[in-house]
Amino acid sequence: MFNLVSKARQFLGMVEHNNSAKSLNARQVNRLMDTARKGEPRAQFELGQYYCQSGPDQNPELGLDYLRSAADQDNAHACALLGLIHSEGKLVPLDLTIAIQWYEMGDKLGDTQAQYILGSAYETGRFGLNPNPGLAHDLFLRAALQDHGPSQSRLASYYAKSYGVVEDKPLAMMWAELALLSGHSAAIRVKHSLARHMTAQQLIIAKKLVESWPIIRASHGKKLPYYRGLYA
Repeated sequence: MFNLVSKARQFLGMVEHNNSAKSLNARQVNRLMDTARKGEPRAQFELGQYYCQSGPDQNPELGLDYLRSAADQDNAHACALLGLIHSEGKLVPLDLTIAIQWYEMGDKLGDTQAQYILGSAYETGRFGLNPNPGLAHDLFLRAALQDHGPSQSRLASYYAKSYGVVEDKPLAMMWAELALLSGHSAAIRVKHSLARHMTAQQLIIAKKLVESWPIIRASHGKKLPYYRGLYA
């Protein structure tokens, strides 16, 4: 159902998707190395990403060292990228157990891509995991509360099709609208499909939910049951 690797690459800037990393000149690399030697995790992550990409400067061993140093300092992107690298099995031997561990660490640190990849894996049974719609929903929700469009779109489908949750068309429409606002254009299909099967009142409720999104997001989702209770 999902190409998890391409999704992760697009977010993390791996290989062909990272034009900024490819365009680093020697002076920029040296500046990053000076900062990385001082223990700055963001610089370590950027260098790790740079040396792991394809190209004349590719140095996976050095890149992985930088990524691990950044991850050891709780750099969430580094954790997610290490998960991707171990789940691809190109720069290192394929090891899904280690990949999952890195993704889980990224999730704990709030990385939306790690949350999305894990959510998708639990949805489809990828990486040898047992399908678990409830856990997938929770992972998508953690990312969606950070305005991660693909995760918001998945939640829209969950509530539209009652996949592991009780069907809730207004809530599904809210997630679809939010996904579009977050720039995930693919959610338009979910929105149009939902609209054909919703009453005028349900559409009004969905609009009110979208308007309440800043409050819901600020509460880390704790206000969502309150707003659902107004119409459920």
